[in-house]
Amino acid sequence: MKKPKLSERLAQLFGFAKTDASVFDELEDALIEADIGALLAASYVSLLKNIAGEKGQLSAQMAQTELARLMAIDLLEAHADLVKDAMNVFMVCGVNGVGKTTTIGKLAHHFSSFVEKGQIILAAADTFRAAAIDQIVIWGERLGCRVIRQKHGADPGAVVYDTLDSASARGTSVVIIDTSGRMHTKDHLIKELEKMDRIVRSKLKNGDSYRKMIVLDATTGQNALAQAEVFHKSLGIDSAILAKYDSTAKGGIAVAIGRALRIPFSFIGRGEKAEDLEIFDKVKFLESLFS
Repeated sequence: MKKPKLSERLAQLFGFAKTDASVFDELEDALIEADIGALLAASYVSLLKNIAGEKGQLSAQMAQTELARLMAIDLLEAHADLVKDAMNVFMVCGVNGVGKTTTIGKLAHHFSSFVEKGQIILAAADTFRAAAIDQIVIWGERLGCRVIRQKHGADPGAVVYDTLDSASARGTSVVIIDTSGRMHTKDHLIKELEKMDRIVRSKLKNGDSYRKMIVLDATTGQNALAQAEVFHKSLGIDSAILAKYDSTAKGGIAVAIGRALRIPFSFIGRGEKAEDLEIFDKVKFLESLFS
């Protein structure tokens, strides 16, 4: 089912001369339905009530302009530009099922436009899922990227260590690390990720770049915020990638995450193809929330 247009809801709610309390109640519901979250929706509505009180009424255009202004403050973006003449390491996190491994393939395709062939290595460090290893290998073959892997069930930290050793020896520009997302064993998973993080930090040289990214499923709503909280608390996430952002995804969760965790977004994924990854553009994204 297609997502409802927030601009249309605003037109319905603020199309009358008088703006009463029921209008703001319905607006709050509409914002919650857009995955903004209850607390943030209430905050926005409170501010709009104050504006309406000052002006006597609020038009749909005024409401949309003010909402967009408030969201622009909370929504953050951060471009994942490569550092020249250095090793750029990206550790990609996320729970199983969000499209993490596919997103890694898309990232490799994106970065391949900025480096010479053979300058990207993929680390298959989700060793607890044989399918994840196979999927990374397929992406590597498709894109011409080297893949470092070990057998199913191997120590993920060892995969990361071997990958960075190889990348350093070869002067590799980009390293992208796949990780496990077994949230049903959360404590073990977090310890594993923290160990991998320590290994990466120990292998970095002066000038190298290291960024931790989380992949979030745009269709899961407030669950994405809860996931981001867990990973951010243990690792300190540098930026997020919003996957599966299509006609059914509402997108407001990106605003909620920006407000609650101050995590910026770097990319948006829309389809399954390698090229279906877009650099996050805050202005365009806000436009898509309303239209």
